[in-house]
Amino acid sequence: MLTISKPKLSELKDARQSVDDKVKAARNNVEEIEANVSRWLTSVEEITTEVQKFFEEEGQTKLKCCHGWCPNLKARYQLSKRAYKMGLEVKKIQDKGTFHTIGHRVPIRGVTPIPTKGFEDFESRKSILEGIMKALKDDNIHAIGVCGMGGLGKTMLVGKVATQAMEEKLFERMVTVVVSQTPNLKQIQKDIAKELELKFDDEDTNFEKAHLLRERLKKVKILVIVDDIWNKLDLEALGIYFRDDQNGSKLLLTSRFRNVLETDMDAQQLFDVGLLPKNEAEYLFAKIVGDLPETLNLQPTMVEVVKECAGLPIAITAVANALKNQKNLNVWKDALRELKRANPTQIKGMHEKVYPSIKLSYNFLTKEAQSLFLFCSSFEEDMNIQIAFLWRILVGLEFFQDVYRVEEVRNRVHTLVESLKASGLLLDGNGSGTFKMHDIIRDVAIYIADKDKEMLTIRTSDDLEKWSNMKLLKDFIGISLFDVKFSELPKKLEDAQLNFIFLYDKDNSSPIPNHFFEQGERAQSFSFARIMSSTTFIPFMPSQSPSVGFARM
Repeated sequence: MLTISKPKLSELKDARQSVDDKVKAARNNVEEIEANVSRWLTSVEEITTEVQKFFEEEGQTKLKCCHGWCPNLKARYQLSKRAYKMGLEVKKIQDKGTFHTIGHRVPIRGVTPIPTKGFEDFESRKSILEGIMKALKDDNIHAIGVCGMGGLGKTMLVGKVATQAMEEKLFERMVTVVVSQTPNLKQIQKDIAKELELKFDDEDTNFEKAHLLRERLKKVKILVIVDDIWNKLDLEALGIYFRDDQNGSKLLLTSRFRNVLETDMDAQQLFDVGLLPKNEAEYLFAKIVGDLPETLNLQPTMVEVVKECAGLPIAITAVANALKNQKNLNVWKDALRELKRANPTQIKGMHEKVYPSIKLSYNFLTKEAQSLFLFCSSFEEDMNIQIAFLWRILVGLEFFQDVYRVEEVRNRVHTLVESLKASGLLLDGNGSGTFKMHDIIRDVAIYIADKDKEMLTIRTSDDLEKWSNMKLLKDFIGISLFDVKFSELPKKLEDAQLNFIFLYDKDNSSPIPNHFFEQGERAQSFSFARIMSSTTFIPFMPSQSPSVGFARM
């Protein structure tokens, strides 16, 4: 006869201990315990308590008999009946104690994978964040774009938006995918499907997967963040289509290229992330370095360093982190000097964080756009450059290989400038038909031009060591001189392959000697220009060399 016994209860306790160990391991693996496992453990706890209570009652009954009391036959019968039922229940529970799965991973919902550490609620960012949040609540908008040059913190800003949107319960689900230059469309589709707990079969075709995802998206209000778009991305082909969506699902897109978001991705509302104003830039820098500048009288140098970073958050952060534990004024001055000399690789953090970001944008340009980008770095820092001024210079230099007519050069320059603006490598100027180059962008451009032997920029007399290496000079096609006295230059440019030299001489005080242009076979195609200010460009040639025209801004 099956009845309850202490050995049977011990077997059940052993089974429970085994399952408890597996539950602990699953929880350590951040798994949610299966409901049937939790119910089984509860059942074991309840039956164990009941059996132990039964053993106590049974013991009391036996004790009475031992003292000469006649047992109550009815009570003994009831105890036996209970023991039988408990035996059945214990066996039933123990038989159910074998589980194929103890727990499972819970999909992460409502938490953005985009890091937002270091995000500052600046006024310049707050207005953009509020604008994006308003657009997310607008039923007539399905696609929102956020654009700006690399290093401005677009991704971090979008991460903050996503967090706030989920906190306000604007969406049921959220998924983030990073595209980059070489997008993996299948992985993007897979990531979104995973968030929606949609599984594709191996034999499903691309069309079937897109159809399944489209149907699944109709049943949920979701925010899809597509970060770092470089080219047109056919999301509709993947099954991501929100134009006729009635659930209020949205696309939040980021790119360095405004035209990609506006034209290729059909973003209905665009938000441009700009540079930090002076007060916010200084606050960000000071927050990282702490009160070190004030205690060590480094404040004036710090202000100059921040100015050189020119409002680019990634540059400010990189430089500040490099200097935050430096207590030597000379170290700060050296960093300032390196920033001014456009040698970012010599400052800890600059090469790893700033340079690659900008270099990546540069690598994505056409060869012509790259050449024009590098050429623009030969102009003075913070110069407001007129496009008409630029294309006239390029006509004289025969800059384009396959463009010969003046009108064609003008059109090509306008096209390339707009392309560079869209890439975030050039900024709008202070007037119509003008543009500027961000200081940090220019620094990187100068570094690339120097490294690739395209153009040599000499900002101060300290850089003249480059000029003294005549073997190195033979590789360059152009030189820009800033605040350098001609008396410090070599007597002539012998065997140099230069197409041009720009002299930035604000007071026009340095005489230009004729023998400077004695460079053999290249003399007849060499162009020289003195730029007296940011508004005047004067080509200058000695008597033995041809003039290249005149341009005044």
